[in-house]
Amino acid sequence: MGKRRSDEELAAIAAKYNVLKDFFTNDYTVYRTIRNRGLFDKLCGHMKRESRPDMSDEDLAEIALEYDDLKEFRTKNYQTYAIIQQRGLLDKLCGHMKRKIRDDLTEDDLAAIASCYNNLKELRETDPVTLQIIYKRGLFKKLCGHMERERRTVLSDEELAEIASQYNVLREFREKETSVYAIISKRGLLDKLCGHMERGRRTVLSDEELAEIASHYHIVKEFREKEPLAYSVIQQRGLIGKLCSHMQRGKRQGMSEEELANIASQYDVLMDFRTLDNAAYSTICKRGLFDKLCGHMKRNCRILSDDVLEEIALKYHTRQEFAETDSSAYSTACKRGIIDKICSHMERLSTPIGYWTKELCHEKALDYDSRSEFQNDAPKAYGAALRNGWLDDICDHMIPKGNWFKRKIYIFTFSDGYAYVGLAQDPKDRYRAHVAGKGRSPILPHIKKTGATFEFKILTDWIDKDVAGKVEDDYINLYAAEGWKMLNKAKGGALGATTKLYTHKRLMCEAEKYEYIDDFRKGSPRFYKFIKRHHLLDKYCAKMKFRKAPMGYWTLEHAIAVIPECSSREELHKKYGQAYNVLNNAHLLEKYYPNNSSKIKWTLEKSLSIIPLCNSRKELQNRFGQAYKVLLKAGVLDDYFPLKWKPFSTNEKISVITSCKSRVELHNRHRTVYNWASKNGLLDKYFPSKQKH
Repeated sequence: MGKRRSDEELAAIAAKYNVLKDFFTNDYTVYRTIRNRGLFDKLCGHMKRESRPDMSDEDLAEIALEYDDLKEFRTKNYQTYAIIQQRGLLDKLCGHMKRKIRDDLTEDDLAAIASCYNNLKELRETDPVTLQIIYKRGLFKKLCGHMERERRTVLSDEELAEIASQYNVLREFREKETSVYAIISKRGLLDKLCGHMERGRRTVLSDEELAEIASHYHIVKEFREKEPLAYSVIQQRGLIGKLCSHMQRGKRQGMSEEELANIASQYDVLMDFRTLDNAAYSTICKRGLFDKLCGHMKRNCRILSDDVLEEIALKYHTRQEFAETDSSAYSTACKRGIIDKICSHMERLSTPIGYWTKELCHEKALDYDSRSEFQNDAPKAYGAALRNGWLDDICDHMIPKGNWFKRKIYIFTFSDGYAYVGLAQDPKDRYRAHVAGKGRSPILPHIKKTGATFEFKILTDWIDKDVAGKVEDDYINLYAAEGWKMLNKAKGGALGATTKLYTHKRLMCEAEKYEYIDDFRKGSPRFYKFIKRHHLLDKYCAKMKFRKAPMGYWTLEHAIAVIPECSSREELHKKYGQAYNVLNNAHLLEKYYPNNSSKIKWTLEKSLSIIPLCNSRKELQNRFGQAYKVLLKAGVLDDYFPLKWKPFSTNEKISVITSCKSRVELHNRHRTVYNWASKNGLLDKYFPSKQKH
């Protein structure tokens, strides 16, 4: 049991400290005991207190000059920072400090910072704010493309075992090598590679050990927070009254008004009283003694009149900064309905509702030559125009960049009498490709060979792609008849260059994202359909797994391949039901799983004996599947479980088929007869399909 400390012992402990905050932090239990006994002024009177809000502006300025970084100042000396902020002296006293706000950085500034780093991880650890701004502005590929990225190679089982052998405690291994632990867990190697590690489980504590642990604490709350396991065990065993009787419960309901007044008189600031002795503060409030006992304390409250709110708002440049820095003033202004008035000088980071009128959208659209540029650079204006149906009116000056269903005819004419006619869905893009010498274009080789000058001209407006090839061929013949020497080597008619969406590289990159083919089909349906349509599943999806085998997968070879994974028929049936059925139909189960004498052999007599145990065919099929098959094969099932409906005979089925005019009518009216006719190959006989052209 813990020994109750005398006043002399408390005085000896308090004499070791010269600063009240150090005493409160390092020896909290003694501090609380002194408070509870009303000995605070007597034993802690020699200690220094932290400065209060009555500090002068000169004192605050002297403290602020010791810091160069605003974040460091706010973290290490928050009380002084709060006083400066409340008095509105932040810009005056902290103007020399660095602020980690980078929103005003230009693209050149960001590029200069990014050029100092060669490794992406180094930039992320050293300057995460700059990296976050680069991400938000969409400049990552442009500014960080030169940096190296550290990617962990795929670890083999031997490498995982070597890493795991360095640890003796599983919890330590899981915390320090999270990624390695996850890989081992996914591969099912946890017992194999981590079997030597201790699980760190606490041994069962006896009553004597619990008593020894409890004797180190004098307050129940402190004991419960620092030793939750021991406390819960004591509570479960019903030993709270026995082992924690020496501890203080921290309840103040029984304190007299004089004792509360004595405690309250030790504080000069209300915030300190509420923070350091919340139990006494709460008791005073509940008894209605707040004005009487706490009237002498200073309150750090502001009287927020409309003029004061307007003066506070002038310190900020945006509403977001105002709301985050001084939330109480911002919310008060919102409640009074004067937020628009006092924030009229601030810049708006987002446009208000209804800002984008048709005139403003049209003015914005005039800056762009195509709808795609308009949509990418001004999404708010583009979205407003799209919602209100103004898009065609304000974009009538724009030139389409390309068209999937139409083409334009163009011509290159050279000063030496040569010409080249072509068609494209985007003539400007095709022009750049010709001049750059991409593909098999004859334009650049001819310029290099002859040095002739050329003129590029678009001959037609948009033409439907089905007739564009013929029109191109007509222009080639026309210019050849006029005496031009044509550079066209092939006959006109090709639909021109188009963007290749399904390249080998893109298909491979998309397929590598998925482990299961089901996820690939749901996550990237366009790529999956293209691969399946062109019979490329074996090429791009060979490494993927099936969560559920597709129809037709379980051939005899696949079924035999999974036999080594199962030690019995039951395990095979449970894991691979379809494979079990394939082997059973091929009469190979006895070959791979012999000596199955324990299995019941359902004869007709034995099957008939269990009929009284079942009330319906469905129950018989579910409970005794093999007996059901034997009875069905013997043709005696109808005698014991007569059908409520009479099945069609063969002649009746044929008469039903002849009464229908088409396959669709037969399918809709008599699905069972339709399935029977399809299975027996009678659909083509009675409903011959139309000849394919």
